[in-house]
Amino acid sequence: MDSAAANQYELKQDRLLTRHCAHTRFEISNRFLLSAITKQERNTFTTFVIDCISNLGGWVDDVHMYSNIMTTIRFTIAESKIQPFSEVLATRNVTVRLERGSLNLPEHSDNSERSGSLQITFVHNDPDLKRDVQAVPGC
Repeated sequence: MDSAAANQYELKQDRLLTRHCAHTRFEISNRFLLSAITKQERNTFTTFVIDCISNLGGWVDDVHMYSNIMTTIRFTIAESKIQPFSEVLATRNVTVRLERGSLNLPEHSDNSERSGSLQITFVHNDPDLKRDVQAVPGC
C-alpha cells in the first residue's frame, strides 16, 4: 500500500471512529440514574415498580437483585412519563433522587424514549440473603 492509499485508509478509519464516539456519547448522555430508599418489603415493592413502569407505557429491560439489600431495574420510558413515574413512587412514601444524567433533554420531544435505571435500597433488619448456587453438570 503506497503512502497516499495509507493516508486515505487512516482518514477513513478516523471518520468512522469519530462517528462511533459521537453516537456513544449521545447514548450515554441520554440515560439517567434514579435512586430510592425504602423500608417496604422488597418483592412487593419491586413488583409495584415494574407494574408502574408498564402502566406508564414503558418496559423493563433488566432486573438485578443483589441479595435482599438492593435491586436495580433498567427500563425504557417516554420522557413525558418520567415525572409521573416519580410521583407514583412518592404515593408509596418513596423519594426518588436523580443521581446521574438529566431528566429533560432539550433536543428531545416529550414522546421520545429514554433509558434509565432505578436503584432501590431496602432498609430492614433481616440477615443477608444467601442463595445456594447449583453445580453445573459436567464441570
